[in-house]
Amino acid sequence: MSGARATWPAPETRARALSEGTAALLMTMATLGAIKNPAELPLYLRALAPLAGLGFLAATGRLLTLAAPIYAMLCLGVLGTLAVNPDPLALVKIAQIFLMVALAHFVSTRPPHELTNMAARILLPVALIAIPLEIAVGEPESVRSLGGLTLPRFMGLAGYHTHSAGLYFFLAILFLAHRRPWPALFFALATLTTGSRGFAMAGLAALAVHLAPGARLKFASAAALLGAAATTPLWIWALDQALSPQARAWLTLATTKRYEHWLTYINMGLKNPLLGVGYGAGPEAYDRYHVATLSFFEREQQAHNLYISTFGEWGPPAWALLTLFLAIVLLKVARYAPRHLPVPVYVTTLYTLHDGITEWVFWVGVGVALAHANLERARRRFAPGAAP
Repeated sequence: MSGARATWPAPETRARALSEGTAALLMTMATLGAIKNPAELPLYLRALAPLAGLGFLAATGRLLTLAAPIYAMLCLGVLGTLAVNPDPLALVKIAQIFLMVALAHFVSTRPPHELTNMAARILLPVALIAIPLEIAVGEPESVRSLGGLTLPRFMGLAGYHTHSAGLYFFLAILFLAHRRPWPALFFALATLTTGSRGFAMAGLAALAVHLAPGARLKFASAAALLGAAATTPLWIWALDQALSPQARAWLTLATTKRYEHWLTYINMGLKNPLLGVGYGAGPEAYDRYHVATLSFFEREQQAHNLYISTFGEWGPPAWALLTLFLAIVLLKVARYAPRHLPVPVYVTTLYTLHDGITEWVFWVGVGVALAHANLERARRRFAPGAAP
Protein backbone atom coordinates (compact mmCIF):
# COMPACT_ATOMS: atom_id res chain seq x y z
CA MET A 1 0.00 0.00 0.00
CA SER A 2 3.06 2.27 0.13
CA GLY A 3 2.68 5.23 -2.15
CA ALA A 4 -0.88 4.25 -3.01
CA ARG A 5 -3.43 7.01 -3.01
CA ALA A 6 -6.94 6.69 -1.60
CA THR A 7 -9.36 6.02 -4.41
CA TRP A 8 -13.13 6.05 -4.76
CA PRO A 9 -14.64 2.62 -3.97
CA ALA A 10 -14.96 0.17 -6.83
CA PRO A 11 -18.24 0.27 -8.79
CA GLU A 12 -19.48 -2.99 -7.29
CA THR A 13 -18.73 -1.67 -3.78
CA ARG A 14 -20.63 1.54 -4.51
CA ALA A 15 -23.51 -0.46 -5.97
CA ARG A 16 -23.70 -2.65 -2.88
CA ALA A 17 -23.58 0.38 -0.58
CA LEU A 18 -26.33 2.02 -2.64
CA SER A 19 -28.53 -1.07 -2.49
CA GLU A 20 -28.07 -1.42 1.27
CA GLY A 21 -28.76 2.28 1.75
CA THR A 22 -31.90 2.00 -0.37
CA ALA A 23 -33.03 -1.03 1.62
CA ALA A 24 -32.44 0.88 4.86
CA LEU A 25 -34.48 3.81 3.54
CA LEU A 26 -37.35 1.51 2.53
CA MET A 27 -37.34 -0.15 5.94
CA THR A 28 -37.42 3.26 7.63
CA MET A 29 -40.30 4.37 5.40
CA ALA A 30 -42.19 1.24 6.39
CA THR A 31 -41.55 2.02 10.05
CA LEU A 32 -42.96 5.52 9.67
CA GLY A 33 -45.89 4.42 7.53
CA ALA A 34 -44.68 6.86 4.87
CA ILE A 35 -45.44 4.61 1.92
CA LYS A 36 -49.08 3.96 2.69
CA ASN A 37 -49.94 7.24 4.43
CA PRO A 38 -47.87 10.11 3.00
CA ALA A 39 -47.91 13.36 4.94
CA GLU A 40 -50.75 15.80 4.33
CA LEU A 41 -48.86 17.75 1.70
CA PRO A 42 -50.18 19.76 -1.26
CA LEU A 43 -51.09 17.57 -4.21
CA TYR A 44 -48.19 18.70 -6.39
CA LEU A 45 -45.71 17.76 -3.65
CA ARG A 46 -47.36 14.37 -3.19
CA ALA A 47 -47.05 13.79 -6.91
CA LEU A 48 -43.39 14.81 -7.06
CA ALA A 49 -41.88 11.64 -5.53
CA PRO A 50 -43.85 9.05 -7.52
CA LEU A 51 -43.44 10.96 -10.78
CA ALA A 52 -39.69 11.33 -10.22
CA GLY A 53 -39.53 7.65 -9.37
CA LEU A 54 -41.39 6.73 -12.55
CA GLY A 55 -38.96 8.85 -14.56
CA PHE A 56 -36.04 7.02 -12.96
CA LEU A 57 -37.62 3.65 -13.74
CA ALA A 58 -38.23 4.65 -17.36
CA ALA A 59 -34.64 5.91 -17.73
CA THR A 60 -32.99 2.85 -16.21
CA GLY A 61 -35.41 0.18 -17.39
CA ARG A 62 -35.72 -1.21 -13.87
CA LEU A 63 -39.13 -2.78 -14.33
CA LEU A 64 -40.28 -6.19 -13.17
CA THR A 65 -40.88 -7.99 -16.46
CA LEU A 66 -43.22 -10.63 -15.05
CA ALA A 67 -45.37 -7.81 -13.63
CA ALA A 68 -46.79 -7.02 -17.08
CA PRO A 69 -50.33 -7.92 -15.85
CA ILE A 70 -49.95 -5.40 -13.01
CA TYR A 71 -48.78 -2.66 -15.38
CA ALA A 72 -51.79 -3.39 -17.58
CA MET A 73 -54.02 -3.28 -14.51
CA LEU A 74 -52.60 0.10 -13.47
CA CYS A 75 -53.17 1.47 -16.97
CA LEU A 76 -56.80 0.36 -16.69
CA GLY A 77 -56.91 2.12 -13.33
CA VAL A 78 -55.71 5.35 -14.91
CA LEU A 79 -58.32 5.06 -17.68
CA GLY A 80 -61.05 4.31 -15.16
CA THR A 81 -60.07 7.22 -12.95
CA LEU A 82 -60.03 9.63 -15.87
CA ALA A 83 -63.28 8.33 -17.37
CA VAL A 84 -65.36 7.61 -14.28
CA ASN A 85 -63.88 9.49 -11.33
CA PRO A 86 -61.37 12.18 -12.42
CA ASP A 87 -59.62 12.57 -9.06
CA PRO A 88 -56.01 13.87 -9.15
CA LEU A 89 -55.22 12.27 -5.79
CA ALA A 90 -56.29 8.86 -7.14
CA LEU A 91 -53.84 9.30 -10.03
CA VAL A 92 -51.07 10.09 -7.56
CA LYS A 93 -51.89 6.94 -5.60
CA ILE A 94 -51.77 4.87 -8.79
CA ALA A 95 -48.34 6.36 -9.49
CA GLN A 96 -47.34 5.25 -5.99
CA ILE A 97 -48.43 1.71 -6.85
CA PHE A 98 -46.06 1.79 -9.83
CA LEU A 99 -43.32 2.55 -7.30
CA MET A 100 -44.46 -0.31 -5.08
CA VAL A 101 -44.02 -2.65 -8.06
CA ALA A 102 -40.52 -1.19 -8.44
CA LEU A 103 -39.97 -1.88 -4.73
CA ALA A 104 -40.95 -5.51 -5.31
CA HIS A 105 -38.47 -5.64 -8.19
CA PHE A 106 -35.71 -4.12 -6.04
CA VAL A 107 -36.28 -6.65 -3.26
CA SER A 108 -36.40 -9.53 -5.77
CA THR A 109 -32.91 -8.66 -7.05
CA ARG A 110 -31.26 -8.65 -3.62
CA PRO A 111 -30.07 -11.65 -1.60
CA PRO A 112 -33.02 -12.61 0.65
CA HIS A 113 -30.97 -12.27 3.82
CA GLU A 114 -30.25 -8.60 3.05
CA LEU A 115 -33.77 -7.47 3.90
CA THR A 116 -33.65 -9.56 7.08
CA ASN A 117 -30.40 -7.85 8.08
CA MET A 118 -31.97 -4.44 7.47
CA ALA A 119 -34.98 -5.42 9.56
CA ALA A 120 -32.71 -6.58 12.38
CA ARG A 121 -30.68 -3.37 12.29
CA ILE A 122 -33.52 -0.87 11.86
CA LEU A 123 -37.02 -2.19 12.53
CA LEU A 124 -36.19 -4.50 15.43
CA PRO A 125 -34.55 -1.84 17.67
CA VAL A 126 -37.37 0.61 16.90
CA ALA A 127 -40.01 -2.05 17.64
CA LEU A 128 -38.32 -3.13 20.90
CA ILE A 129 -38.70 0.43 22.17
CA ALA A 130 -41.90 1.63 20.49
CA ILE A 131 -44.22 -1.35 21.03
CA PRO A 132 -43.69 -1.73 24.83
CA LEU A 133 -43.79 2.07 25.18
CA GLU A 134 -47.13 2.29 23.37
CA ILE A 135 -48.56 -0.46 25.60
CA ALA A 136 -47.26 1.26 28.75
CA VAL A 137 -48.31 4.86 28.13
CA GLY A 138 -50.46 4.85 24.97
CA GLU A 139 -54.20 4.62 24.62
CA PRO A 140 -55.63 1.59 22.77
CA GLU A 141 -57.22 2.41 19.44
CA SER A 142 -60.16 0.18 20.35
CA VAL A 143 -60.99 -2.99 22.27
CA ARG A 144 -61.89 -6.39 20.86
CA SER A 145 -63.82 -8.96 22.87
CA LEU A 146 -63.26 -12.63 22.04
CA GLY A 147 -65.26 -15.13 24.08
CA GLY A 148 -65.27 -12.90 27.13
CA LEU A 149 -61.56 -12.07 26.75
CA THR A 150 -60.97 -8.34 26.24
CA LEU A 151 -58.02 -7.41 24.04
CA PRO A 152 -56.82 -3.80 23.58
CA ARG A 153 -55.94 -2.95 19.98
CA PHE A 154 -52.89 -0.72 19.62
CA MET A 155 -52.04 1.14 16.41
CA GLY A 156 -48.44 -0.09 16.25
CA LEU A 157 -45.58 0.85 13.95
CA ALA A 158 -47.62 1.08 10.74
CA GLY A 159 -50.11 3.57 12.20
CA TYR A 160 -53.19 1.30 12.24
CA HIS A 161 -53.78 -2.00 14.00
CA THR A 162 -54.54 -4.12 10.91
CA HIS A 163 -51.55 -2.80 8.93
CA SER A 164 -49.28 -3.28 11.94
CA ALA A 165 -50.49 -6.86 12.42
CA GLY A 166 -49.66 -7.70 8.81
CA LEU A 167 -46.21 -6.09 9.13
CA TYR A 168 -45.39 -7.81 12.45
CA PHE A 169 -46.32 -11.31 11.36
CA PHE A 170 -44.59 -10.90 8.00
CA LEU A 171 -41.41 -9.94 9.85
CA ALA A 172 -41.88 -12.95 12.12
CA ILE A 173 -42.02 -15.21 9.04
CA LEU A 174 -38.98 -13.42 7.57
CA PHE A 175 -36.88 -13.88 10.71
CA LEU A 176 -37.99 -17.48 11.16
CA ALA A 177 -37.04 -18.34 7.57
CA HIS A 178 -33.51 -17.07 8.26
CA ARG A 179 -33.16 -18.91 11.58
CA ARG A 180 -33.55 -15.94 13.92
CA PRO A 181 -36.05 -17.37 16.41
CA TRP A 182 -36.00 -14.62 19.05
CA PRO A 183 -36.91 -11.70 16.75
CA ALA A 184 -39.48 -14.00 15.12
CA LEU A 185 -41.03 -14.77 18.52
CA PHE A 186 -41.06 -11.07 19.48
CA PHE A 187 -42.91 -10.00 16.34
CA ALA A 188 -45.29 -12.96 16.55
CA LEU A 189 -46.22 -11.90 20.10
CA ALA A 190 -46.43 -8.24 18.99
CA THR A 191 -49.24 -9.16 16.61
CA LEU A 192 -51.38 -9.95 19.66
CA THR A 193 -51.29 -6.26 20.65
CA THR A 194 -53.24 -5.39 17.49
CA GLY A 195 -56.22 -7.69 18.07
CA SER A 196 -56.38 -8.36 14.32
CA ARG A 197 -57.93 -11.52 12.87
CA GLY A 198 -56.41 -11.33 9.40
CA PHE A 199 -52.87 -12.23 10.42
CA ALA A 200 -54.10 -15.29 12.32
CA MET A 201 -55.94 -16.64 9.29
CA ALA A 202 -53.03 -15.89 6.94
CA GLY A 203 -50.52 -17.29 9.41
CA LEU A 204 -52.43 -20.56 9.70
CA ALA A 205 -52.59 -20.80 5.91
CA ALA A 206 -48.83 -20.23 5.62
CA LEU A 207 -48.20 -22.78 8.39
CA ALA A 208 -50.35 -25.37 6.61
CA VAL A 209 -48.31 -24.95 3.42
CA HIS A 210 -45.06 -25.07 5.40
CA LEU A 211 -46.06 -28.37 7.05
CA ALA A 212 -47.29 -29.98 3.82
CA PRO A 213 -44.88 -32.82 2.94
CA GLY A 214 -43.25 -32.67 -0.48
CA ALA A 215 -43.01 -29.93 -3.09
CA ARG A 216 -46.06 -31.14 -5.02
CA LEU A 217 -48.36 -31.07 -2.00
CA LYS A 218 -47.01 -27.66 -1.00
CA PHE A 219 -47.80 -26.34 -4.47
CA ALA A 220 -51.26 -27.94 -4.54
CA SER A 221 -52.21 -26.44 -1.17
CA ALA A 222 -50.73 -23.04 -2.09
CA ALA A 223 -52.57 -23.00 -5.42
CA ALA A 224 -55.84 -23.96 -3.70
CA LEU A 225 -55.45 -21.15 -1.15
CA LEU A 226 -54.61 -18.59 -3.83
CA GLY A 227 -57.56 -19.75 -5.91
CA ALA A 228 -59.93 -19.47 -2.95
CA ALA A 229 -58.61 -16.02 -2.03
CA ALA A 230 -58.50 -14.51 -5.51
CA THR A 231 -61.93 -15.78 -6.54
CA THR A 232 -63.78 -14.37 -3.52
CA PRO A 233 -65.81 -12.01 -5.76
CA LEU A 234 -67.13 -15.02 -7.69
CA TRP A 235 -67.91 -17.48 -4.94
CA ILE A 236 -69.35 -14.88 -2.56
CA TRP A 237 -71.70 -13.71 -5.33
CA ALA A 238 -72.65 -17.35 -6.05
CA LEU A 239 -73.16 -18.03 -2.35
CA ASP A 240 -75.44 -15.02 -2.01
CA GLN A 241 -77.69 -16.31 -4.78
CA ALA A 242 -78.39 -19.42 -2.70
CA LEU A 243 -78.87 -17.75 0.70
CA SER A 244 -82.20 -17.06 2.32
CA PRO A 245 -82.79 -13.57 3.78
CA GLN A 246 -82.39 -15.00 7.28
CA ALA A 247 -79.07 -16.66 6.42
CA ARG A 248 -77.86 -13.47 4.74
CA ALA A 249 -78.72 -11.42 7.83
CA TRP A 250 -76.92 -13.92 10.09
CA LEU A 251 -73.80 -13.90 7.87
CA THR A 252 -73.77 -10.11 7.84
CA LEU A 253 -73.88 -10.05 11.64
CA ALA A 254 -71.27 -12.82 12.00
CA THR A 255 -68.79 -10.94 9.77
CA THR A 256 -69.43 -7.58 11.50
CA LYS A 257 -71.15 -6.29 8.35
CA ARG A 258 -68.23 -7.14 6.07
CA TYR A 259 -70.44 -9.48 4.10
CA GLU A 260 -72.61 -6.48 3.21
CA HIS A 261 -69.52 -4.50 2.21
CA TRP A 262 -68.30 -7.35 0.00
CA LEU A 263 -71.63 -7.71 -1.79
CA THR A 264 -71.84 -3.97 -2.40
CA TYR A 265 -68.40 -3.83 -4.01
CA ILE A 266 -69.11 -6.95 -6.07
CA ASN A 267 -72.26 -5.28 -7.39
CA MET A 268 -70.22 -2.18 -8.25
CA GLY A 269 -68.03 -4.32 -10.48
CA LEU A 270 -70.97 -6.14 -12.04
CA LYS A 271 -72.72 -2.86 -12.87
CA ASN A 272 -69.50 -1.28 -14.19
CA PRO A 273 -67.88 -4.33 -15.83
CA LEU A 274 -65.11 -2.60 -17.77
CA LEU A 275 -63.49 0.02 -15.52
CA GLY A 276 -65.32 -0.26 -12.20
CA VAL A 277 -66.33 2.86 -10.29
CA GLY A 278 -62.80 4.32 -10.27
CA TYR A 279 -59.89 3.80 -7.89
CA GLY A 280 -60.63 5.34 -4.50
CA ALA A 281 -64.28 5.99 -5.35
CA GLY A 282 -65.59 2.82 -3.70
CA PRO A 283 -66.55 4.40 -0.35
CA GLU A 284 -68.56 7.15 -2.06
CA ALA A 285 -70.25 4.60 -4.31
CA TYR A 286 -71.01 2.56 -1.18
CA ASP A 287 -72.93 5.53 0.19
CA ARG A 288 -74.96 5.83 -3.00
CA TYR A 289 -75.92 2.15 -2.81
CA HIS A 290 -77.09 2.50 0.81
CA VAL A 291 -78.12 6.14 1.00
CA ALA A 292 -81.45 5.38 2.70
CA THR A 293 -80.20 2.92 5.32
CA LEU A 294 -76.78 4.10 6.51
CA SER A 295 -76.18 5.90 9.78
CA PHE A 296 -73.45 8.54 9.94
CA PHE A 297 -70.94 6.09 11.45
CA GLU A 298 -71.52 3.50 8.72
CA ARG A 299 -70.74 5.75 5.77
CA GLU A 300 -67.83 5.44 3.33
CA GLN A 301 -67.09 1.79 4.05
CA GLN A 302 -64.21 -0.01 2.38
CA ALA A 303 -64.33 -3.54 1.00
CA HIS A 304 -61.75 -4.95 3.46
CA ASN A 305 -60.73 -7.42 0.76
CA LEU A 306 -58.09 -6.72 -1.89
CA TYR A 307 -59.71 -8.87 -4.56
CA ILE A 308 -63.25 -7.60 -4.02
CA SER A 309 -62.02 -4.01 -3.79
CA THR A 310 -60.18 -4.43 -7.10
CA PHE A 311 -63.26 -6.05 -8.65
CA GLY A 312 -65.47 -3.11 -7.67
CA GLU A 313 -63.17 -0.09 -8.03
CA TRP A 314 -60.92 -1.20 -10.90
CA GLY A 315 -63.35 -3.51 -12.70
CA PRO A 316 -63.39 -7.28 -13.42
CA PRO A 317 -60.64 -7.10 -16.11
CA ALA A 318 -58.22 -5.50 -13.62
CA TRP A 319 -59.16 -8.11 -11.01
CA ALA A 320 -58.35 -10.85 -13.55
CA LEU A 321 -54.95 -9.24 -14.25
CA LEU A 322 -54.15 -9.08 -10.52
CA THR A 323 -55.04 -12.76 -10.16
CA LEU A 324 -52.87 -13.63 -13.17
CA PHE A 325 -49.90 -11.78 -11.68
CA LEU A 326 -50.20 -13.59 -8.34
CA ALA A 327 -50.50 -16.92 -10.16
CA ILE A 328 -47.28 -16.16 -12.10
CA VAL A 329 -45.46 -15.36 -8.84
CA LEU A 330 -46.74 -18.54 -7.23
CA LEU A 331 -45.69 -20.69 -10.19
CA LYS A 332 -42.17 -19.23 -10.23
CA VAL A 333 -41.69 -19.78 -6.49
CA ALA A 334 -43.13 -23.30 -6.74
CA ARG A 335 -40.74 -24.14 -9.58
CA TYR A 336 -37.52 -22.89 -8.02
CA ALA A 337 -38.07 -22.47 -4.26
CA PRO A 338 -41.08 -24.50 -3.05
CA ARG A 339 -39.78 -24.35 0.51
CA HIS A 340 -40.59 -20.63 0.51
CA LEU A 341 -44.19 -20.95 -0.75
CA PRO A 342 -45.53 -19.88 2.69
CA VAL A 343 -44.42 -16.29 1.93
CA PRO A 344 -46.68 -15.70 -1.13
CA VAL A 345 -49.42 -17.72 0.58
CA TYR A 346 -49.29 -15.42 3.61
CA VAL A 347 -49.45 -12.33 1.40
CA THR A 348 -52.31 -13.54 -0.79
CA THR A 349 -54.49 -14.83 2.06
CA LEU A 350 -53.83 -11.88 4.40
CA TYR A 351 -55.50 -9.48 2.00
CA THR A 352 -58.77 -11.37 1.89
CA LEU A 353 -59.55 -9.34 5.03
CA HIS A 354 -57.74 -6.13 4.12
CA ASP A 355 -57.27 -3.77 1.17
CA GLY A 356 -53.60 -4.12 0.24
CA ILE A 357 -52.81 -2.70 -3.18
CA THR A 358 -50.64 0.04 -1.59
CA GLU A 359 -49.39 -2.09 1.31
CA TRP A 360 -45.66 -2.36 1.97
CA VAL A 361 -46.11 -5.95 3.17
CA PHE A 362 -47.90 -7.00 -0.01
CA TRP A 363 -45.21 -5.79 -2.41
CA VAL A 364 -42.20 -6.60 -0.24
CA GLY A 365 -43.70 -10.05 0.34
CA VAL A 366 -43.93 -10.57 -3.41
CA GLY A 367 -40.35 -9.34 -3.76
CA VAL A 368 -39.03 -11.66 -1.03
CA ALA A 369 -40.76 -14.67 -2.61
CA LEU A 370 -39.24 -13.84 -6.00
CA ALA A 371 -35.82 -13.22 -4.42
CA HIS A 372 -35.79 -16.78 -3.06
CA ALA A 373 -36.85 -18.11 -6.47
CA ASN A 374 -34.16 -16.07 -8.25
CA LEU A 375 -31.49 -17.25 -5.80
CA GLU A 376 -32.38 -20.92 -6.24
CA ARG A 377 -32.53 -20.49 -10.00
CA ALA A 378 -29.02 -19.01 -10.01
CA ARG A 379 -27.72 -21.84 -7.83
CA ARG A 380 -29.10 -24.44 -10.22
CA ARG A 381 -27.72 -22.61 -13.23
CA PHE A 382 -24.18 -22.38 -11.87
CA ALA A 383 -24.11 -25.69 -10.02
CA PRO A 384 -21.33 -28.10 -11.07
CA GLY A 385 -22.51 -30.20 -13.97
CA ALA A 386 -25.43 -27.90 -14.83
CA ALA A 387 -26.28 -27.56 -18.50
CA PRO A 388 -25.06 -24.27 -20.02
